[in-house]
Amino acid sequence: MKKFIVELSNYYNWLPLYSQCVVFEYERFLNIANKNENLKLLPCNDIEQCWQYHVLCMDFYTKYCVKRFGHLIMYAPIAT
Repeated sequence: MKKFIVELSNYYNWLPLYSQCVVFEYERFLNIANKNENLKLLPCNDIEQCWQYHVLCMDFYTKYCVKRFGHLIMYAPIAT
């Protein structure tokens, strides 16, 4: 995830340490979402942005989810 953190930092112009914190919380969110598939969980804005960027890296996202959860965690954008 180190490369992902650097890329995320560059993409959103976030400090690397901040990106690292966002990724930590993002991974916690995905764990909760995986355990509660029947609930519609809404991430905070920064986790949403992290998830959007991760999904854009389709191959990396797919491999990450399959390795960590055994399946994809489906992303659904928050309607504004």
